[in-house]
Amino acid sequence: MSQMRTFTEGSSFQRALSKDVYIFNLVRLGGTTTVGLYYFAYIASDDTLPIISVTSPLSSPSINPISVVSKAHQGISCLVALKKSAGLATAGRDGKVKIWVPQTDDRKDWQAAMEVSTR
Repeated sequence: MSQMRTFTEGSSFQRALSKDVYIFNLVRLGGTTTVGLYYFAYIASDDTLPIISVTSPLSSPSINPISVVSKAHQGISCLVALKKSAGLATAGRDGKVKIWVPQTDDRKDWQAAMEVSTR
């Protein structure tokens, strides 16, 4: 039987959502990582695309910020992790679809590698 563990915010995790900002979607990123280290991305109602890492040692799992893409869209509304890569696809009410790729192995720098406008 698996045991459920509670994850707590790491001491360096300073991303505080104001009472008017909420998370739309959370996805686990693909790609290769070390054992016990996982990367996630989420989209928030303030149009940001934060990247976080979650470590899961047996004693004290933690959440740590990696990067934040500000104003990823005007009205970001969709987030999908690309299979077999560390990339992401986003869409927004601005009529754009963007493919994001990390520019470094530590996933601190992200760039929109492709952008398609549906309008």
